[in-house]
Amino acid sequence: VQLDNPTVALPAGGWQRGGSSASIDQVLTNNSVSPSHALALVDNDSGNYGEWYMFLPTTGFIGDNDAVDVQWFQMYNVTNGSMRLSFAFLDGGGNTLWSQDFNTSASTNSPGWTGNIATSPFQQQSQRFAVPPGTAQLRVNFASGGASTVTGVMLIDDLSMRLSLPLLTGVTPQTGGYNVTWNSMASRTYSVFFSSTLGSGASWSVIATN
Repeated sequence: VQLDNPTVALPAGGWQRGGSSASIDQVLTNNSVSPSHALALVDNDSGNYGEWYMFLPTTGFIGDNDAVDVQWFQMYNVTNGSMRLSFAFLDGGGNTLWSQDFNTSASTNSPGWTGNIATSPFQQQSQRFAVPPGTAQLRVNFASGGASTVTGVMLIDDLSMRLSLPLLTGVTPQTGGYNVTWNSMASRTYSVFFSSTLGSGASWSVIATN
């Protein structure tokens, strides 16, 4: 409803307004990575702070000791402190099993900042998290600082999450074969398979495991 009104817009997907001044929590249309809108903190009040937050159930999506890749795009111009995007895995009782804050640099701006939101570029961010045993939900907080003194603006957009994949990062020839490298997790073991043909009828054999 009224998604183009920055101070009353309520995006789908579970985001809610919080903080001591909810008017700081806005939805902007003058720059975005997604088709039309970006989530924003527009804080001109050194005595208050704003916060967007959501809780995402993880049952059926991720399990104990899984790994997830998280991506988002951000831009910011802040003074008197830092703004942050935070993630936390919670158990069924709402207790925090793991959390991490990603703070902007203090009293500065994101790379490429031109002086206004409309012409400034977004900065891509990527992180990988291990899921603690007992996780029941993921909490995401987007806040204008842990203290209310910070002022300025920060935008995030296209926040997405998926189960981590062992993405190949290199295949280089060496004597007798190839050296294969990929993104891995310490909680996982991997096997390499070989086939002389590709396609639905290919026959795969293990050539290296564990």
